[in-house]
Amino acid sequence: MRHTNVLPPDRGAFRERARRLRSHYEGAGCHYWVFEEESLAGAYVEFFEANDVGTLNTAHRGAPAGQVDAARTYIEVELS
Repeated sequence: MRHTNVLPPDRGAFRERARRLRSHYEGAGCHYWVFEEESLAGAYVEFFEANDVGTLNTAHRGAPAGQVDAARTYIEVELS
């Protein structure tokens, strides 16, 4: 998960980067989503997901436009 704030002149480039990231992560067997805060244009949360940590970390290492800090990887908590 990554929080990203983007200024108005940079939003087009951000969306293009997000499209490249989505393509990369899908090709690596992962999911990539981007959400924009409804009341604060340009405030984004990016989510990166895979079935296992190894797949996600490999995808992060090969990602275009900068890597995600793998030390900040979250795993699902079993609640049952």
